[in-house]
Amino acid sequence: MASSIEGVAGSALLLAVAAAVALQFAPGLHDALRSRPPAAGSQAGHGLAVGVLLPALVAAALLVRGPSTAHAPHAVPSVARRGANATALRLGSDGSLGVADKHVAAGFEPYKHGMFQCTLVIAWTCIAQVAAHWIWMRSSAPAVCWVRRGAMACSAAAAAAVLSFSSPFSFAMLATAPATFLAAQALTTAALGSLLTVGETMVIAHLSAMSITDTIFLSLSMVGMWPEALSFERDNIVVFFPALVWGMVLIGVVGLPLLLRVRAAQAQRGQNSKAHMALSLAFLALAAFVVFAVIDPWAWRGMGVEPFLWTFAFISDLSTWRPFLIAYWCVLVYAAVWLAATWIPTASSLPAHVNMRRKYFHGLSVLMFVPGYLLEPDFMHLAFSVAMTVLVLLEYVRVFRVGPSWDAIHEFLQQFLDERDRKGETAILSHLYLLVGCAMPVWLNRVAGSVSPLTGLAGVLALGIGDAAASMVGKAVGRIKWRNRQKSVEGTAGFVVGLLGGFSLLSLVFGGGAGAAIARGVWSLRVVSAVVATALLEAFSEQNDNLVIPLYLFSLLTAWA
Repeated sequence: MASSIEGVAGSALLLAVAAAVALQFAPGLHDALRSRPPAAGSQAGHGLAVGVLLPALVAAALLVRGPSTAHAPHAVPSVARRGANATALRLGSDGSLGVADKHVAAGFEPYKHGMFQCTLVIAWTCIAQVAAHWIWMRSSAPAVCWVRRGAMACSAAAAAAVLSFSSPFSFAMLATAPATFLAAQALTTAALGSLLTVGETMVIAHLSAMSITDTIFLSLSMVGMWPEALSFERDNIVVFFPALVWGMVLIGVVGLPLLLRVRAAQAQRGQNSKAHMALSLAFLALAAFVVFAVIDPWAWRGMGVEPFLWTFAFISDLSTWRPFLIAYWCVLVYAAVWLAATWIPTASSLPAHVNMRRKYFHGLSVLMFVPGYLLEPDFMHLAFSVAMTVLVLLEYVRVFRVGPSWDAIHEFLQQFLDERDRKGETAILSHLYLLVGCAMPVWLNRVAGSVSPLTGLAGVLALGIGDAAASMVGKAVGRIKWRNRQKSVEGTAGFVVGLLGGFSLLSLVFGGGAGAAIARGVWSLRVVSAVVATALLEAFSEQNDNLVIPLYLFSLLTAWA
């Protein structure tokens, strides 16, 4: 019964999101959605349809295509395998390519259904939030605000109570998701409210809440406070992700008072003054304490092995492609940064030239991440997690002026800002969005199981090829504009042709039956439809492309695989 209910819900969500995208053509709906102004400082529409429905679409796609024990791996294409311990993409009995899932137990299926129901509760909370805001839009009195918050809490509790009757999760488990969502939303709004639209805030808070909820449940299972019926074994790669990402967020939350003092000392007493350097060293010491006293023990308990030693052994295994990929990335990054450093100072600040410099790094992501994912998908999963923590740490350093090198980082990133970025002391999100957009399909594809590698590379190819082609073609030859939009029909066509061409080139990497299977899939009606729908979303949505486009394309490719 529960499976049928969730199947209907998943299908309804797919249709709802498709309808929301299609209705962007309706001027009346568009005007109604813009009845509430965007977030302060944002240049885009608020994107409520995307904010409410896109995370639910991702969850519905994963529910439809989640792994099971039936997804047994078969032959491994020789082009993607180096040694016995390689984690390369595998060819399934149906001709599809996916990462072999080695640790799937009976408890995963009910857990997956429960997590999907958590997503439904959060989606309902978002809808209640929007409705409550529209009802009391014109009043900001404290009493009205508390009534609005109470209505949202009651709506979330009611949704959790209704779903708990057919859920493997208890009411308390289901209620954890909206609680973490509201907390994540409040934190995101407080930290980045002037940089995000309402829809972007909802998407970030929703995905963060699901990951945090999963981390809480994982922590409970570590201490024996988790039902056996919902227990299953997780790979070390999967455990490492929350340890790295949420560990870095924890460092920022715990160290915020110290970071504020670092910035004040730099502003009042000067760069590299004794107070500035002492406080900077104190923050780094606090970060090291959190790593070794909190993050490392948590990951050690979840992985069953010391994380640093495991990581070194994992990346240095000469029987795999990992050491060679690291060398390749080092050479490529050094060359790319050298080229950017020598080219950028002499380039103009015209919008077209700024756009060209930004797409330069989109293309670099293709050269870096496509070989990495095809050869070592598990390593790519880990590398994205590490890169995310490094970029967040660099933002701490830049925004709060930690140490002597913050200004060099700041000046370098200033060269890539467009009209939607903010200069000064606020965070710069473009590079984080690009990394998250490339990484999310890789992270989520591990949950989706044995499906086409096109899903795992959806973000890299959509941003590195599709979005870049749309931008360049649109600015070069775009003449026909979409109604009420600045983007052109030619740019949208460039997105479609570029992305399908990238998929076709990907099929050439694999020989034999695997390449033929991908080639057939690229030009199937489902894949072409997914690419066209994504191109239309890129043209009509005013949300950040790097965040929205990869998730949407991944969802469609996964659900229709």
